[in-house]
Amino acid sequence: GQSVTPGGDVIVAIDGQPVQTADDVVRMVGAKVPGQTITLTVVRGDERKSLQATLGARPVAPDTNP
Repeated sequence: GQSVTPGGDVIVAIDGQPVQTADDVVRMVGAKVPGQTITLTVVRGDERKSLQATLGARPVAPDTNP
């Protein structure tokens, strides 16, 4: 997988749609399908950048009920 540096980029938009909360990110990414490419607009320091990301499949949570 990819490594992420803590305290780095702040996501401010996904595919041009503003992001206000972490819940927005979960909802917006959850509406996409694996293999789809999205554009993340992030703030990194004093700069605004557009990054492309290709979504992978979400891992299946282990069954916690025996």
